[in-house]
Amino acid sequence: MEAPWAVIGQGMGRNDVSLLDVGSCGHMRRTQHILVLDHEPVWLKALKSTLEAAELKITTTSSASGALKLLRERRFAVAMIGIDSDRFDWQGFLQRAKLRAPACKLIVVSHQDPLATVGRALELGADAYVVKRAEPEDLVFAVRQALSPAVYQVTGGPVRLPGRRTTPQQPLTRREHEILRLVAEGCSNAEIAARLAIKEPTVKSHLWRLYRKIGVRSRTAAVAWGNATRSELP
Repeated sequence: MEAPWAVIGQGMGRNDVSLLDVGSCGHMRRTQHILVLDHEPVWLKALKSTLEAAELKITTTSSASGALKLLRERRFAVAMIGIDSDRFDWQGFLQRAKLRAPACKLIVVSHQDPLATVGRALELGADAYVVKRAEPEDLVFAVRQALSPAVYQVTGGPVRLPGRRTTPQQPLTRREHEILRLVAEGCSNAEIAARLAIKEPTVKSHLWRLYRKIGVRSRTAAVAWGNATRSELP
């Protein structure tokens, strides 16, 4: 899988659009069952492997009708729904899924994240929208976060993040700014190391200090912090 991503989820009000902070999520009971629907076999296999490695119970399918049947017959805590197939009526599927399993949390996954599509998914009942450019551990966090969300509202300008610093305790160094920018571009630690001509453990060290300064615990939350405060960054 590729590197960082974004998770966008429901806010407290019906017109709010919020980012899920995956860094503060709790743990999920192993008995909770996850349904994954996607029409890309490689992605489906990779996601199944990632979630199973985290000891999550997974059922996968590439059939929309099959997924609806499963939602009706079994109890799933979360359903992850890939919407990239041109032949898939994902909007109709979300509507039917909410009727079949109203208690199931719906996470939409896609290679793209145009604002109109994100907003429409949330209007139709999705609890989160996840871009597929993801570190494996962040995908696990996304599932767990859907069950125990900590959200903050995203508006048109910089926002103050509950429990997070909009101004770091110490100024970010030039290197930390560079790494944050590359993380936001979707680079993995190895790719960042290659771009900056440094070793991968050095990248991890910089990320750890960056997290400490801005008060986050994941690269997803760091990217969200950077997006929310981008007008203040050099």
